[in-house]
Amino acid sequence: MREALRQQKTWISRCIVSRTDEMGGLGYYQLDIATDDVEQIQHHNRLHELIAKEQYFLTSIEWSQQFEPNDKEVSYQQLQLAEQARSNGFSQTALDPVNLLEHSVAEDRTHYLIISPTTVEPTVESNKPFWAHPWIDEELKKLLFKSDTNTFLLVDSTARAKVSMTFDLDHYDDIEQQCLYSGDLAVKFKKNAPYLLNLTLTQEQLEDDDKVSDFHKDFFTRHWGQNTGLLLQSKSDINTLARHFKKFIKIQNEQKKWFFFRFCDPRIMNHYLGSITQWPQRVAKWFGVNGEEQLIDAVFCEDSQGGVIKRFEPNRQHQLSNAGVMNLTASDYEIFSHYRRQYNKNLVINELSNDFPAEVNQLHSEQLGIWYEEGIKKGNTTARGLYDYCYAQLMAKNYQLDLAEIEQYLEEQPFSHLEKSNILQRSIKQTIDTMSLK
Repeated sequence: MREALRQQKTWISRCIVSRTDEMGGLGYYQLDIATDDVEQIQHHNRLHELIAKEQYFLTSIEWSQQFEPNDKEVSYQQLQLAEQARSNGFSQTALDPVNLLEHSVAEDRTHYLIISPTTVEPTVESNKPFWAHPWIDEELKKLLFKSDTNTFLLVDSTARAKVSMTFDLDHYDDIEQQCLYSGDLAVKFKKNAPYLLNLTLTQEQLEDDDKVSDFHKDFFTRHWGQNTGLLLQSKSDINTLARHFKKFIKIQNEQKKWFFFRFCDPRIMNHYLGSITQWPQRVAKWFGVNGEEQLIDAVFCEDSQGGVIKRFEPNRQHQLSNAGVMNLTASDYEIFSHYRRQYNKNLVINELSNDFPAEVNQLHSEQLGIWYEEGIKKGNTTARGLYDYCYAQLMAKNYQLDLAEIEQYLEEQPFSHLEKSNILQRSIKQTIDTMSLK
């Protein structure tokens, strides 16, 4: 039996799936799937097809493993699974009921950050004139502005200028602000530097919206949801906080090379802070926690185009220390790389869904993501190249086109991956246009 397994590669995945029964109850099951595919992306394609065919919903893929021909560490249980799948023409094994998954394995580990999401309602109401619109959602106002703490805004001036169409921070002289660059650098890069602004409201302003500054009203009506700044709460003053954040503008890696850290971008910090919840040194460094001392009480990141705000605060049940120098490690780079990959993935999927809603609606929910990952494995790294690749796959499936010949041709050409994706996209478009004329 062991020799039979080694005659070909075998992929095995353990999945958690769910389905509603006749009584309306939601049942969860463990499902083991094995295929004879060579590549993991092909295996996951078949995995999704098999689950959809049986009318189950994929909740998670717990793990995927490939048995190589010379693998000597094959367990008896895995061997049985592979043989059972082979006898069924490579498909899923019997389902095993599992208890409702109330938490993941990762949640059993210690978390040093508490993350609390809050839904934010839009302030613009179509049935009221513009001047009657509230400047901020009431729940958001209660969350951000309190009488016993200060509220600050870290501004990405380059991102802000894309909304304002100009550098406009000089126009708000009633707002206390500090550039996080110093000396000649602050003068030379004035319009591109990060800034710290004090948005703390007095008790009088908290009770009377008419006394709130124009900057507050402009930010929450025009810039909220545009990722132009990061909000935070602290009992410290602006000078102390500015000194703290200046330490993060440029950070060295383990090879002593310097990098700029765009921590004013809520999209980056949303992902970064969510990725270091089990990393006490990073949490302590960022929030300035050292024993009983804590510089930053909470950081707020907008998400989902401003429809959600997440509050990040250190878990005070744990003793934290920010001793030592903060460097960028390989793990940090993995976090940033994952952010860029997920950002581009969401961008490509959203654009394709908006451009071709009818075609995308015919796919199972994971298919665009599978093509995206497949495009990366083929060497595409830019959002444009991955859009073109996924577009070609989408149209080929919709019009039943065979891409094997053109993909083989492009594989043999000395073009860049971006050029190959563009040629593939144009070839598919021309083919569809020709078919439409017939």
